[in-house]
Amino acid sequence: MVKNVLLIQPPIFKSDLGVDVIQGAYWNKLDKKMNDIIIENKLDNGVNGYHAIEPNIGLLYVAACLNKCGYNLKYVDFSVVDNDVRETQKRPINEEDIEKEIGQIPKNFLQFVAISCMTVNYKWAVKIAETIKSINSECVVVLGGVHGSFEYENILKSTKSIDIVSIGEGEETMVEIADMFFGYGMDLDKLSSIKSVAFRKGDGSICLTPKREFIQDLDTIPYPMYELIPKHITDDVMIRVITSRGCSNNCSFCVPSKIFNKLRFRKVKCVVDELEYYNKTHGWKLFMIGDLNFLSSYDYALDFCNEIIKRKLDIVWICQSRVDLVDENITKLMKKAGCILICLGIESADQDILDHTNKNTTVDKALNACKMVKNAGIRLYTYWVFGLPNETHDSAHATIKLLRRFLDEDVIDFTHCTMCTPFPGTELYKHPEENDITLLTNDYDDYWLGCDYLGAGLPVMETNELSRYEIYAYWQMALAVVAGNLD
Repeated sequence: MVKNVLLIQPPIFKSDLGVDVIQGAYWNKLDKKMNDIIIENKLDNGVNGYHAIEPNIGLLYVAACLNKCGYNLKYVDFSVVDNDVRETQKRPINEEDIEKEIGQIPKNFLQFVAISCMTVNYKWAVKIAETIKSINSECVVVLGGVHGSFEYENILKSTKSIDIVSIGEGEETMVEIADMFFGYGMDLDKLSSIKSVAFRKGDGSICLTPKREFIQDLDTIPYPMYELIPKHITDDVMIRVITSRGCSNNCSFCVPSKIFNKLRFRKVKCVVDELEYYNKTHGWKLFMIGDLNFLSSYDYALDFCNEIIKRKLDIVWICQSRVDLVDENITKLMKKAGCILICLGIESADQDILDHTNKNTTVDKALNACKMVKNAGIRLYTYWVFGLPNETHDSAHATIKLLRRFLDEDVIDFTHCTMCTPFPGTELYKHPEENDITLLTNDYDDYWLGCDYLGAGLPVMETNELSRYEIYAYWQMALAVVAGNLD
């Protein structure tokens, strides 16, 4: 049997800005600010700002591992298809487009398929799997990604179109599943010996195998296969490079920290080697350092910046961190090493909310961190969340007041205003009562954050004092404040 593997990223529908005046004004203002950065730094990749396409790095890592083991690969990113349809036909992608795209895939690639999804595009992952099964009912479909890692049981019980769920880090798991399939077919006995998978047994019950150990040496993983990205959108792509996996914090609303758990770092030299390779081979200049918290190790950050400076790389980069880890010395060094934008989580102006969600920081620390970033000459992007546990009218007003203050004092350049969404895997989703919130729906189509052109809708939860409509109204008010005050 020819070892062909099809890798699929389901679409993440973008919102239609013309529908909402406030959202449109908000994103247009942020686009203008992002274009300023593009012009200032003479960037050629990631040039569409908030419209930039960020490929699924996890799926591209899996692709690299399969490629290393001799598998033939085909990669379909339906977010790219959606982008193309919008540009050529002025409408969003639909089910007919998905069926047409899959119908054009060579039949010999519809025997073993890997799909990666988040919660909000899970429905489209199922639609894609069903379409593939309608063409080849014997095709084995494996679902990976953050959603399946927590909802594997519900997935396998609710749809027959997905055969296996890969849980957690997928690089080693997917290679072992592929080796099993191409060596022995869908052998349940052999599948049960592979760690971190879930599947249906012959009697229909769900089998969950023992958890796989995390990959300790991240530098043994090949570079993600960015060469699979369609050439016509290369300039629109935001290239993500990681220095670590995991997080030492435990914020109750965060999903990724629940998957990767303990921090593991790559060698500084290997990370900068990767940056240099992309820069010199592809001419890419802009990179997103895709760690949950770039400053989680101060010494590592120092070594990383010094290595870039030593090599005199002509690159610029973006990262995110916690406010309590920022200091004057590191921000100045980051600026010298090419950092042009730091993303910091402010979340709320209410200390009780920050404490309840395990942020382990304060509003004063946030303000001081923001000022240090700005004083270093680095642009600042801040995260704000409305509807967190214990949110009240007073706390929401206080957060909007603080946001306005930061804008008036020119402390921040960009905002990332969202509504709290208790995704599967988070403490909020697992224990809503203990967190004083009420989940209103399990329809994953509604699990939007309301940010990054990913779409927006009513929150799927409410607090003891605020209804979903009131949370949405405060979020809209925050967008209006930014649209009216960000210069």
